Amino acid sequence: MKIIAHRGASARAPENTLAAVRLAAELGADGVEVDVRLTRDCQLAVLHDTDTRRVAPNQAVFTAKRRRLSELQSLDVGSWKDPKFSRERVPALGEVLAALGPTQEIFIELKSREYDEILAKLDRLLTPQTPAGFPASRVALMSFDGTLVRKFKKARPSWRVLLLLNKKPTTHVFGKILSEVRAKYIDGIGQNRTWTLTKEEYDSLRTAEAILSVWTVDDPKEAARWRERGFNYLTSNHPEKMKDKA
Repeated sequence: MKIIAHRGASARAPENTLAAVRLAAELGADGVEVDVRLTRDCQLAVLHDTDTRRVAPNQAVFTAKRRRLSELQSLDVGSWKDPKFSRERVPALGEVLAALGPTQEIFIELKSREYDEILAKLDRLLTPQTPAGFPASRVALMSFDGTLVRKFKKARPSWRVLLLLNKKPTTHVFGKILSEVRAKYIDGIGQNRTWTLTKEEYDSLRTAEAILSVWTVDDPKEAARWRERGFNYLTSNHPEKMKDKA
């Protein structure tokens, strides 16, 4: 089971910043999870919320989709965590990719739903032939929007896409998810840690070669239980504490 740092090493560094991404590598995380939003000038900004209010307190409040990336990057998004991070800015996705270690993976949660614009940007970032190319094999796209992830999978079959689940699916919904995994419409699920499926349901997903990922686990004993369930990935705010349970 691989350990993914939630929004970077967010327990120690400000979330979704280059500092958090670099620290995750230092702490031995196998990869990072980040949140991505499309800006007014069609750039992919790494930001969880719709606006900057929470990560840039006592500053101008900018809404991602209404502002250019350069405007977002004028704000200090690190000092709220610790004054030593005062130089941290909202990074572009390309900057995060460049900061990753040579084998690290990245889980990208798509917070925006502008499919065409996002695909165009990802094509530039994930095409190995370009100078900024990053291996798509080390990327997983994620969204709660099933239609969106299926569209990405159809357009780019080699890309990994995960459907995010915040609550336990009904028997009917689980059957649909399993069918979509078998048909390669999606590659697997990312689930909230607050619920579990049955052993038989997890077994059927693994048999279908589904990718299984869980968020956000910070208790090493709990991490061991997810490993026993056969999960491929576990997202944590404390990746260094989870490594010996992987």
